[in-house]
Amino acid sequence: MLQQWLAQENEAGIFYIRTPGAPAGCIKGLALRYFPQVTDDGQQTIAELAQAGSRTRRWLKSKQHASQVDLAHIPLLGETVRLAAIGSTRVGGLYRNGKALITPQLTETIEVIAHDMPDFYFGRFDVRFDTLQGLGLGKGFAIMEVNGAGSEAIEAWDPDMNVWKAFQTIFVKQRALFAIGNAMRSKGLKPIGWIALVKLNHRQNQLIDRYPSSN
Repeated sequence: MLQQWLAQENEAGIFYIRTPGAPAGCIKGLALRYFPQVTDDGQQTIAELAQAGSRTRRWLKSKQHASQVDLAHIPLLGETVRLAAIGSTRVGGLYRNGKALITPQLTETIEVIAHDMPDFYFGRFDVRFDTLQGLGLGKGFAIMEVNGAGSEAIEAWDPDMNVWKAFQTIFVKQRALFAIGNAMRSKGLKPIGWIALVKLNHRQNQLIDRYPSSN
């Protein structure tokens, strides 16, 4: 599978939910992703700078730097070096709650996209975007990935969110997911069964093991 490279420096996860049969849904959550990076003092190497940060140490341990970054390089004074092309927490990325960007304009744009996908009621659109202002206006972004029922409420990983609020955020979305499942059953749809589910999960894990490392 080939995917166009998205050069935008900003990334967000937009969580959409719609009740089956309802004419419109809503954006239930929005998380901003920040890539792991270091800013140099003109004396330390990238390895030393990364080792000094609690988040960037994860990047070092993840071995994502194998062919991407020269750890011995000393950047210029004040230079900021981005360490990875992904913003996952496993490589030291930072998630922030971006609910202030959930605007009527963005909601309208996401609504059109979601309605263009048959029976899409629950999921997260991971997007790259140009500016925060443009994203709030529902413009200047490209969809990088669409996650369905297994979507995670990644804004719950905002370090400024207390643990009770984080669990509340997760449970609100899980309740909505179960309600959607119940509504689909009432329409006559039948679950695939646990045996088929286990087989699909096994197949997915086999494929994941074959994927090249993200960096």
